[in-house]
Amino acid sequence: MNYSVVIAEDEALLLENIIKKVAEADVDFEVIGSAQTGIQAYDLVEELNPDVLITDIRMPVMDGLELIKKVRDYHPSIDIIITSGYSEFDYARTAIRYQVCEYLLKPVDVVELKAILMKLREKYLMERDTLEDMFNSSLSAQAPADIVNTIRDDII
Repeated sequence: MNYSVVIAEDEALLLENIIKKVAEADVDFEVIGSAQTGIQAYDLVEELNPDVLITDIRMPVMDGLELIKKVRDYHPSIDIIITSGYSEFDYARTAIRYQVCEYLLKPVDVVELKAILMKLREKYLMERDTLEDMFNSSLSAQAPADIVNTIRDDII
């Protein structure tokens, strides 16, 4: 199963570099969109609903922290990784407040990125297994008509 990634980075070379490193990590993650401003990135998040957003902090128009806040407000389940050339405590503190899963310093190290993506993949697999277990155990004790009603209720 592939998981989707949107990347926001205002510097074109760094953006291409991060896209390449996600592909090199080869851990079931695929970049489905990239943007050079926070507004472009948010539009992609709205349109594509990715599993992961990787964003720079300093970008034109809407910076990464504003982007993260907006994503958290409307898409709280998206995992967010910050990339930054700055190791300032204020950025890290704000990232923690917005429940960012990781804070990477540039240049992004492919080994470190791969470890983070592997950890996210394990998280997603555990969540899926838990949901399947809950769904299957609740259905196995029901009569066929009740199963149909349960599925219909879940769909509607």
